[in-house]
Amino acid sequence: MHLRVDVHSETRTQYRSLQTLSCYTVSYIVLIATCL
Repeated sequence: MHLRVDVHSETRTQYRSLQTLSCYTVSYIVLIATCL
């Protein structure tokens, strides 16, 4: 049971960091596009 919760928590953390990364990437691309 504990292990299952741990794995779920880990997956959520990875997903959240992935979301943040993609958000930063989109902002960066928009910034460059605006500058160009």
